[in-house]
Amino acid sequence: MSRGYLGNTQATERAFVPDPLDGTRRCYRTGDRVRVRADGLIEFLGRLDDQVKVRGYRVELGEVAAACRALPGVREAVVLAVGAGNQRHLAAWLVPAGDQPLDIKAARTALRADLPSHMVPTALTAIPAVPLTPNGKVDRAALPQPSAQVAAERVTPSTETERHIAAVWQEVLELPDADLDVDEDFFALGGDSFRALRAARAIDPDLRVIDLFTRPTVRDLALFLDGPAERDTRLLQRLAGPAQGATVGLTVLCVPYAGGSAASYGPLAAELAARHPDAEVLALEPPGHDPARPDEVMPSLAELIDGCRDELAGRDGPILVYGHCVGTATAVGLALELEARGTELAGVVLGASFPTARLPGRLSSLVDRWFPSDRWTSDRAYREVLSALGGQLEEATEEAVIRGVRHDVRQAVDWFSARLGTPEAARPRTPVLCVIGDRDRTTELSEERHAEWYAFADRVDLARIPDAGHYFVKHQAGELADLISGRITDRRAADTAPGSTPTAAPARPGRPAGQDLRDLRRFGLLALSQTILLTGASLTAFGLGVWVYQRTHNVAYYSMITMLALLPAVLAAPLGGAVADRYERRKVMLGCTAVYGTALAALTAVAAAGALQVWQIALFAGLTSLTAAFQRPAYLAAVAQLVPKPYLTQANGVAQLGTALSTLIAPVLGGALITLAGLSGVIALDLVGLAGGAAVLLAVRFPDRLFRRRRETFGSAITGGWRFIVRRKPMVAMVVFFVVVNYITATTTVLTAPLVLSFSTPAVLGLVTAAGGLGAAVGGLAMAFWGGTRRRADGMIATTVGMGLATALIGLRPAPVLMGIGLFLWWALNAVLNAHWLAIIQAKVGLELQGRVVATNQMLATAMMPLGFLLTPVLNEHVFGPLVSGHHVFQAVLGNGPNRGMGLLMITGGLLLSCWGVLGLRYRPLRRIEDRLPAIPTGSVISEDLDVLQGQADALQDEAETAALSPAAGGAARH
Repeated sequence: MSRGYLGNTQATERAFVPDPLDGTRRCYRTGDRVRVRADGLIEFLGRLDDQVKVRGYRVELGEVAAACRALPGVREAVVLAVGAGNQRHLAAWLVPAGDQPLDIKAARTALRADLPSHMVPTALTAIPAVPLTPNGKVDRAALPQPSAQVAAERVTPSTETERHIAAVWQEVLELPDADLDVDEDFFALGGDSFRALRAARAIDPDLRVIDLFTRPTVRDLALFLDGPAERDTRLLQRLAGPAQGATVGLTVLCVPYAGGSAASYGPLAAELAARHPDAEVLALEPPGHDPARPDEVMPSLAELIDGCRDELAGRDGPILVYGHCVGTATAVGLALELEARGTELAGVVLGASFPTARLPGRLSSLVDRWFPSDRWTSDRAYREVLSALGGQLEEATEEAVIRGVRHDVRQAVDWFSARLGTPEAARPRTPVLCVIGDRDRTTELSEERHAEWYAFADRVDLARIPDAGHYFVKHQAGELADLISGRITDRRAADTAPGSTPTAAPARPGRPAGQDLRDLRRFGLLALSQTILLTGASLTAFGLGVWVYQRTHNVAYYSMITMLALLPAVLAAPLGGAVADRYERRKVMLGCTAVYGTALAALTAVAAAGALQVWQIALFAGLTSLTAAFQRPAYLAAVAQLVPKPYLTQANGVAQLGTALSTLIAPVLGGALITLAGLSGVIALDLVGLAGGAAVLLAVRFPDRLFRRRRETFGSAITGGWRFIVRRKPMVAMVVFFVVVNYITATTTVLTAPLVLSFSTPAVLGLVTAAGGLGAAVGGLAMAFWGGTRRRADGMIATTVGMGLATALIGLRPAPVLMGIGLFLWWALNAVLNAHWLAIIQAKVGLELQGRVVATNQMLATAMMPLGFLLTPVLNEHVFGPLVSGHHVFQAVLGNGPNRGMGLLMITGGLLLSCWGVLGLRYRPLRRIEDRLPAIPTGSVISEDLDVLQGQADALQDEAETAALSPAAGGAARH
């Protein structure tokens, strides 16, 4: 029994879950975050509900409270996060240990010395005792209003510059009119990156945001502004280190991630300074990345490396270089330069990244020159990827960050491509430590992929940070500092060991010269053969559909063949993915090729004997659709085995391009072939391609590389996705909306081929069908450049209106050009619709849960499509056909012909689809889905249990619904 759960089914399901071991008992989610150690003991790491985000950083309230209790004269402390959004900050209530009043200013100074700036409470309030509830918990409502006022005397601004800075701070931070203390920390008073940008612009047009981060008090910033004019020329910013004039025993240089700045290393610098007081922490501030200076020119990666090398010249003691994400390219390049100059390196640490390069060869270079990915990808797409990884983007700085990301990614890819293309290139002699977050999707398969750094170093070690995402440099700075500190300690121990000479660890050889090229040639051969196979299969499917309709003139038969060609692939797709996960991909592909080849040979024999019948074609269509459900996921998974991981992104694009080309080429080629050589010519060409594909599969051996496996079974995914959807009414509305859309679509689009063949030739049908494939490609490219409507739901729903009108256009007149235009528009709008739908899922579901929610959405949305395929011939034969033949008005509008009932059915279905879209735009729960569903950010600590993550998402939904219904919240919002 537990208080508070009676009658609350949703809360009970979230808190009391089946025992993960045997499922026979119930377990209670305590909310404690723990780690099971190797010795079997459980280490308590804190409370999940005590983790808050302040200024984009994860903060453990218990850790801050412990630091407050450790202050002299403090007996008890309570720390809470107050405010919301950009106004969110920490407040602390301190209970004195004796009768003497607390020195709040001294307490604040002590906390600044012990904690990173984002963990220092903005407000410190002395209270006689902590108020408690009857259950013994802190009574938060009884705590007095937090006060940021300092009890001790203030040092007021005295110079003109100090007064100007203080006035700007008062305006930006919305502080009282009283004078500020010149030693108050801007960020401890509630500042963040957005306010820092506003303050920098208001204080001095030449001031950088990083200048405010490195000099966060009125006094320090005024001294900086009144200093020498050459203050803006340095690339390296000092974040921590010994006092001025003290000996620096070690320099740690940090290179930021894509679009980042030196300020992102503030937490890490504080952690390293606490562990190594003699270490000076520097961070690179790349020109052009400061939102206060949007017109600043961004230097190339080579120029950055040269500039850092020159600024480091003359430094005593060893240097440790750390690079995060794409900053690893700059870090490795700088390490090479420093070693070439004779500088002692304490280590090279590379975080959250593996080398990423373009495919080698002239063709790849030409494509990159003509169609650079960083230019045809929209800002919105970049923003969504960064958000999914846990990046914090604010409207005022977003443009500058994305501009920096584009530049940094391109520079890193260019550098890695050049180095990997030069096997004899020098490598750093200093050992490399590769650090990844256990829950970072960008560094999956780290057990294998970390070895890619052997192309750049003689020794590579791997370290993982548990439950960490991509930006662990901010959220798990302590854990990262421990790993870096271990490198420093090991190096110093080796240097000071009596009678020993530091020696490098045994070198592990990199990949043999030319091995990557051989693997890529094998992949190219396989990709070409699979494209030919797909094209041949599409040719045969096209030819059989034409043969069925031309021989029978029966829409029911054609509709049945179409359904059997689609439905088994959809239903068996989860099973096909599971097989690709568990069995050797090459054997799966060979098995599918053998099954398809046997069925095709049998079909060829029957056709040659003149005994081909519709039921045989239906059986063939269903069987080949089923094999495709296994062959396609096996092929896509095989790409990850054949291709060296640095080239994997482009290789996946090549594989997808082959599929797209087959949908464009097959209809045109099929239409011409069936006219010139008949069905036998189409099948013969498919057999030739099949034989070539099988030969390639027999000849090519797949390397034993790791690949990503599914995290849960299909049943678990569907169950979890169902719980997620039904918990959210707007998502239920979206599923219902698409059930109707797909039903109408299935009812109408299956008529396109019979409608064209009723008055024209297979060659014309091939051209009309290819127009649809071209439309899909254009729609996808348009979304890549454009990014979609401001409200994704508007774009998602409105495109259904356009798709309905395009459907009506296809059925309007027996004119191939008009039908081709209609089909082009339909597929282009369909691509736009799917992109908007997927963007909503990605923004409102969360990265880790998207697989289960997408799978359930697709299953539910396509559930009615078979009924649409089956109902189409009934409607055509018994309703719309007789309606057209019996009314001259319809004949005058739609044209004469025995099959114009199909045209009227398409027009009717198209208009119904458009009306459904209009209704969707007027239905507020659907149109406002983005407002009613809270964004689920990628957490700083990411659980491996998807049910835990879904419980956290449900809690966010509860908070959003409570806030929406709360009169107080409504009043605050109106105010």
